[in-house]
Amino acid sequence: MKIEAVIPAYKPDEKLIKAVKALGSQTMKPERIRIILTKSREGEKEELLERLPEGTVVEEIEKKYFSHGGTRQYAVDSSDAAYILFMSQDAVPADRYLVKNLYGALKKKDAAVAYARQIPYNTSSDIEKYSRRYNYPSYSMSKTKADLPDMGIKTYFCSDACAMYNVDIHNELGGFDVTANFNEDMLYACKAVNCGCSIEYVSDAHVRHSHDFTLKEQFRRYRHISRSQKQHREEFRGVKSESEGIKYLLKGMRYFIYRCNFKAAFGLIATSAVKYLGFLAGKIGNEQD
Repeated sequence: MKIEAVIPAYKPDEKLIKAVKALGSQTMKPERIRIILTKSREGEKEELLERLPEGTVVEEIEKKYFSHGGTRQYAVDSSDAAYILFMSQDAVPADRYLVKNLYGALKKKDAAVAYARQIPYNTSSDIEKYSRRYNYPSYSMSKTKADLPDMGIKTYFCSDACAMYNVDIHNELGGFDVTANFNEDMLYACKAVNCGCSIEYVSDAHVRHSHDFTLKEQFRRYRHISRSQKQHREEFRGVKSESEGIKYLLKGMRYFIYRCNFKAAFGLIATSAVKYLGFLAGKIGNEQD
């Protein structure tokens, strides 16, 4: 058994340094930590290496060669590890048991990928904290094709912000879609589920990760999600994202109104509307930005 951690990075900040140090203090340590750095300026790789623990591998690539699916597939193809933990550069292990708990979930037969519970940073907005609570509950789940009638699109939910892959199963399924520049994790999960594998959500694998996107960023993000599903309509046939969005909004309204947080309730309506408009724009628009 060999575990490798891979973190694609672009203009990394202090969170990446914290993440690598936290991975080095895990009870089950990755045998290698690789940073795949998209070059933004000269000397960046050398400066980063000076700040990272000894033994960390930093590979530099040109921006034109980066893609969400292609870069991660390159990492798999160039590794001899049995398990690969993908993380984003702003995700930081919250304790020393992250790797161990994700690995434990993958010991289950036909488990293709295990993803962690994302704990928001304390500085996150109330809406973002609710979003993480909604998408990453306090109980674990093993999601299979049998869950599609009840869970719908959420059956395919997975996040490469922190997810560990069984490389043998990954290769058997054909790996990531190398053309995917967004949503590569969900596309892989969709393929895995429809091939009879399970997606494991591990609630006791904790990672710090959250974003407070602007309305413009939310619009663009959900337009990308919609385009990704449109480009892979066969895989997503029979499941809809709109119903999940309505469920998210209604639960959120109840959550905030019960707590008399009316500012967050109105904010949730605004962000949900922008997400829907972005999703709609992706459905009816062309493939270009």
